[in-house]
Amino acid sequence: MKKWKLFAIAAVLVAAVVVGGTAAYLNDTERHTDAVTLAGNLEIELLQPAWKGGATTGVQPHQVIEKDPRILNKSDFDVFAYLEVVMPYADDLVLQDAAGRPVNAGAPGGPLYRYDVLDGWTLLADPSFVMDGGERRVSYVYAWMKDGAMVPLKAGEATGPLFTRVEVVNYAKATLGSRQDLTVNAYALDAAVLRDTDPTAPRTPQAMWTLLKNTYPSPSPTAQP
Repeated sequence: MKKWKLFAIAAVLVAAVVVGGTAAYLNDTERHTDAVTLAGNLEIELLQPAWKGGATTGVQPHQVIEKDPRILNKSDFDVFAYLEVVMPYADDLVLQDAAGRPVNAGAPGGPLYRYDVLDGWTLLADPSFVMDGGERRVSYVYAWMKDGAMVPLKAGEATGPLFTRVEVVNYAKATLGSRQDLTVNAYALDAAVLRDTDPTAPRTPQAMWTLLKNTYPSPSPTAQP
């Protein structure tokens, strides 16, 4: 079966949220995963120009963090682009309003962060739950699309940002694991796949994502490059 040119990259925003007065920190790491070796080189870069990196203390519920992930196509051909956001999920998370009143006590549960998705990115499917290091996390996958179809990202061009800031939800209660990091994974697939005559070639945004995810099941920012 033919192999298509693929690429994955991962970056992580690590945020140990202040709970009970415990100090918090933010840092940023990045790991590249080699593309499948074929004629031509597929390369993307995960850009986050607003993210300052380094260490920051005092992160608390309801705090806003500047972060604006986008994909730069460094290949010499068009690609299809995807971003995956993976974050902590607490089954007992209870949100509160500005006055400290619980707002979802009757139906607790939710992710630790929220953000507004910007134009050009489309949520590909319902969020899914994954186990990572024994902790439950939720994954959201977005495709660079327009009018229901994938938009080829041209060589040398970048997508728009998926979001420009992340907010720690204003929660009154949540049982959190040891990791509160928000991970952004970027993926790309040679856009020529849609011109391929091979009947096994993926044709839909979901099928192309499945190919990418099966090839790169979990690009881990903590793994050795």
